[in-house]
Amino acid sequence: AGTTNNSESYLGLLYPLEDYRIYGYMTSTSLKFVLVVDDSDTKDDTFVRSMLRRVHTIFVDSACNPFYVTGTELISKRFDRDVDGLVQLWNTDSIPMDWQWSRVSVR
Repeated sequence: AGTTNNSESYLGLLYPLEDYRIYGYMTSTSLKFVLVVDDSDTKDDTFVRSMLRRVHTIFVDSACNPFYVTGTELISKRFDRDVDGLVQLWNTDSIPMDWQWSRVSVR
């Protein structure tokens, strides 16, 4: 686990369980994201980090709604749809390991 820049912190593998691996990501504002993956998934640490960065980007895009009140639960069909799209891409076995999530336009 290491800091990738001043505004994000990929925490890496937090806790391995028998059937799952749990990864963490925390922003500079202490917003935390947790990703739980099946232990049989072969995606590497770089891929996991990219996925969590993309979820963070989707969150920021959704939270920039002028009607969102900072610090409250984010209720957004757009956020849900975009994260669902990332999960579907994650579950696609044909994605190469060097895939860049930043290439994915989920809008």
